[in-house]
Amino acid sequence: LSNSGQEAAARTFNAAIPGIVQSKANSGKHVHLVDMHSKLTTGDLIDGIHPTANGYDKMAAAWYAALQSVPGSIGQSGGGTPSATPTSSANAIRGVGSGRCLDVTGVSQVNGTQVQIWDCNGQSNQQWTQTSAGELRVYGGKCLDVNGGGTADGTSVIIWDCNGQNNQQWRFNSDGTITAVGANKCLDVPNYSTANGVKLQIWTCNGQNNQKWTRV
Repeated sequence: LSNSGQEAAARTFNAAIPGIVQSKANSGKHVHLVDMHSKLTTGDLIDGIHPTANGYDKMAAAWYAALQSVPGSIGQSGGGTPSATPTSSANAIRGVGSGRCLDVTGVSQVNGTQVQIWDCNGQSNQQWTQTSAGELRVYGGKCLDVNGGGTADGTSVIIWDCNGQNNQQWRFNSDGTITAVGANKCLDVPNYSTANGVKLQIWTCNGQNNQKWTRV
């Protein structure tokens, strides 16, 4: 929305939606959240509200990605690469050292939002689905992502539209660590912290509890 007041109201309204959708899913409803707000900019709006042709193209791409993420929603097109399919149900991922869960800050669905540890609460921003492509998906179409494809110790971990790159591939190891495939480093809670809100990073794997995780 081009009007700042309307935009603020939309963000407030949108922040409530993931929890509502999750509550419906928890009660057995077949519902799925597709975030359109973060997909468009004011440049994609013809009059500040309605999308341009390019805006509609972006919306269509978001719907298609969401359909690909839901088992049975869409088939494989002829001869193409199979879509990433879930290999497990959505679960929280709890840090062994902190006892807190892998969490998208502020229940945001905006590309680039950092992930953190937070008290486990069962909300949609803590529900992660592992796929056949090695992704960890949240909200259906967002992936756990090593920022900028970085490989250096301390590189931040964010969410981003799922794109099949190796900075969005993760491997669960038998010792409880989770390796970022592209960087070959571990998902890490900095400085062994256990506090709510600590932002996560990748770091050279060392086998310590701040790099160990369990599905719950």
